[in-house]
Amino acid sequence: MTPRPHAGSIRHGRVRWLVRAIALTFAFRGGVAAAQSDARANGSRPAAPGADGGLAADIGFAVLPLPEQMRAGATVMRLDSTQRPVVVRQGTNGMVCMRFVPGDDAWDARCYDITMFQAIMHVGELQRLGLTRDSLRARINAEVRAGTLTFPNHPTAGYRVLGGPPAYNPMTGAVAAYMESWQLLHVPFATAKDLGLPNESTVSDAQKAQMPYVMLSGSWAAHVMIEHPKASTSKR
Repeated sequence: MTPRPHAGSIRHGRVRWLVRAIALTFAFRGGVAAAQSDARANGSRPAAPGADGGLAADIGFAVLPLPEQMRAGATVMRLDSTQRPVVVRQGTNGMVCMRFVPGDDAWDARCYDITMFQAIMHVGELQRLGLTRDSLRARINAEVRAGTLTFPNHPTAGYRVLGGPPAYNPMTGAVAAYMESWQLLHVPFATAKDLGLPNESTVSDAQKAQMPYVMLSGSWAAHVMIEHPKASTSKR
């Protein structure tokens, strides 16, 4: 039987959390706890500025998915030359943000609540071991039962923006209208029925920008997706 958080902690708090949002992608390089430890050991020394506008530009884009009032308090991470995440700015509000695709290929920034972020990091490490989908699911469930892997017992939110090279100007901070943004709400092990929302399999592409819906229902990665209408011209 799939382990589940305490039902009351999910059911009684979810309505007030649905207004918060996040985007979920799971493969990440390294863990936030180790990176923060290294940053403290090195006096929170920031990573070197990049060629695309410098450290300030990196921070500005990393926090772009967040509501404006949350950006100043977010922790920001960046990949170093070994593709390992390092803390470049320590935050205070429990959110962690990073640009996930360095270089010129895409503008992809994501922000996660730190409590879910650390669980995602661990699952990413398990994925890199080459486990099959079924083996990974069994491993996660076993670790949850053993108490060695913990997911938040309340919904947590996060955010994402994604666009091709022309979608963002790091020198000016200008964002093109076709930059995509969406949010999600993590509700580990909850089902679409629990949440009173449609499951992804029943929602058309046209409806996805009109209503929240549940992806990966019942799994550790269960989340409510909150999409937005796309601009008529996309340059991803």
